[in-house]
Amino acid sequence: MVRYCKLTLETLEDRTVPATFGIPWPNAGHLTLSFAPDGTQVGNQPSQLFRLLNAVAPTATWQTAILRAFQSWAAPTNINLSVVPDSGDPLGTVGPLQGDSRFGDIRITAVPLPPDVLGVAMPFDVTAGSWAGDVELNSNALFSIDGSSAYDLYSVVLHEAGHALGIDGSSDPASPMYQSFAGARTTLTTADVSAIQALYGVRKADAFDAASANDTLRTATSINLSSGGNGLAPTVINANLATPTDVDVYAIKPGSNQTSLTILVQTSGISLLLPSLTVYSSDQTALASAVATDPVHGDLSVHLSNLTAGATYYLQVAAGTSDVFSTGSYQLQIVPDGVAPATASASGNVIVLPNDLHTNDTFGTATDLRSSVFQTNTSYAYAVQAGISDPADVDYYRLRSPQGATGTTTVMRVLVWGTDVGGLDPAVSVFDSQGKPVAADVLVNENGSFVVQVAGALPNVDYYVAVRAEQPAGPSSAGNYFLGVNFGSQAVSLQSFTGGTLTQASSPDLRTLQVNQSQLFHLVLSADGGPTAAGAAVQMTIYDQTGKVVSTLTAQNGQTQSLTLFLAPGTYTVAFTSIAPAGSSLPPIGYDLRGLSLSDPLGPQPTDPTLTPTTPAPSPTQSDLAYYWLQYGYLTFLALSTPPA
Repeated sequence: MVRYCKLTLETLEDRTVPATFGIPWPNAGHLTLSFAPDGTQVGNQPSQLFRLLNAVAPTATWQTAILRAFQSWAAPTNINLSVVPDSGDPLGTVGPLQGDSRFGDIRITAVPLPPDVLGVAMPFDVTAGSWAGDVELNSNALFSIDGSSAYDLYSVVLHEAGHALGIDGSSDPASPMYQSFAGARTTLTTADVSAIQALYGVRKADAFDAASANDTLRTATSINLSSGGNGLAPTVINANLATPTDVDVYAIKPGSNQTSLTILVQTSGISLLLPSLTVYSSDQTALASAVATDPVHGDLSVHLSNLTAGATYYLQVAAGTSDVFSTGSYQLQIVPDGVAPATASASGNVIVLPNDLHTNDTFGTATDLRSSVFQTNTSYAYAVQAGISDPADVDYYRLRSPQGATGTTTVMRVLVWGTDVGGLDPAVSVFDSQGKPVAADVLVNENGSFVVQVAGALPNVDYYVAVRAEQPAGPSSAGNYFLGVNFGSQAVSLQSFTGGTLTQASSPDLRTLQVNQSQLFHLVLSADGGPTAAGAAVQMTIYDQTGKVVSTLTAQNGQTQSLTLFLAPGTYTVAFTSIAPAGSSLPPIGYDLRGLSLSDPLGPQPTDPTLTPTTPAPSPTQSDLAYYWLQYGYLTFLALSTPPA
């Protein structure tokens, strides 16, 4: 039996898709990027990135053009990008929002897109899961490297990179963030630089320069060489070239067993900086030098021998280029012969807590985050990494909301996600200073991420948050997690798509979703039947126009689950069915579906910003919709057809 609903049309949005911009990455000082191999699934399509761009230029050439676009945004601010391998797992696969070991935080792909789209990028958004930051180029478009013909790859990716880092579109035709391709670009506008710096700050000088500028041999920072148990150990220094003209000089004095040294400047896995290294003797004679030319492999190595014990030598690190690859973080190592260098790593900006051994499992023993040591992350008011050690473990934290005028409210958002592949699937709850539950809207509950929002948080008061395994009896009941809490003035507003009440498992509610433009959707399904529906659930199944199942999502009674998926243009049928608790009849259970569109495509040229929708057509006043819902659906066995007249 199929239930038919009265045909209605609901206005959801105008042509401007409501992607959420202005949210910085939690650890922008260590962002990773990967190039997805061909065949990587992007929604229901395989990526063709290498096939597309290898026909335009050698792999290293087009990859450098893409990296140059991202580095154009990173250079003036506190962002470090590095390239990592990509496993080819499908985009949106289960994993942490940032720091997944299988692929980059930002993944570059290419799939067939409609002719009105050159590329699509997902900003960092708590609702996007591992889709956050990913870029899809249109594999049907003609790209060029030098901008002499077709669409300049650097310019297109410069637009998408801005979105991936949280920058909204611009109405200025001179900006690369203009919503249509307007010719080859060479740089960011002043407004673009201000926008990225507003999110991530002006790139900071490193601790050595902050204490006293070390730009010359005369002002060199004195470094004491390390010694280990055998009298030898590598000396490791983490630093940063904050501007294209920044120079870092270090002075060392080798010991009697340190007269043969290797000097390493490492950027691989840290940043896209192209450094240079020069070693001077005490009389300022250059003894050796090296310059990096590949931003993916910018490591340098110089070996020195026959050094004089106790004499002063100078190590100068500077930019090896004058372009955007002239800024970024690096690691300097001074390694005596016969000693293994340390593993190069980027410094993070998130406090890592040791195993609490069940010492913060109650309100009275909650970990106090109000100390300033937990407030050093520019993206969050509070940010920590910790772990749930076993199914019974619960971690309580105490925090304070920011100052505000009496009678005002703020938006508090609490984010937690598992940081281990296949590890913890967490959940978070919010309580007031008396330990009473605070009403919180669930924005995300999928793929090991859980995000809640308190729209009416009071200023300058204490709150508690508790982190636990969502399913203590399940396989993902222990592991490490990231917890972030931020406050702001604007709440994430999920649009109401549809809802209803189900009374029979054999009678699904059917809806039609018409998608006119490729985009990423975030759908949030809630089920509520009250105490009588304990054990019941609502399942949502999405079918494409051929009857193929695109995705499913199940919400248990009293719970909220979310789903983030990429949909190409077309007509989709969405079926809602109820699932009876084991061994009992099905009580009535209500459901509610809300959501957002997360992506913001770049068009090939300035045009009338309307789309001609495919059938079934909405009313003329709705012809500018990027997607819309029709409150009917018609599902036959393994096939879809148009609804009956």
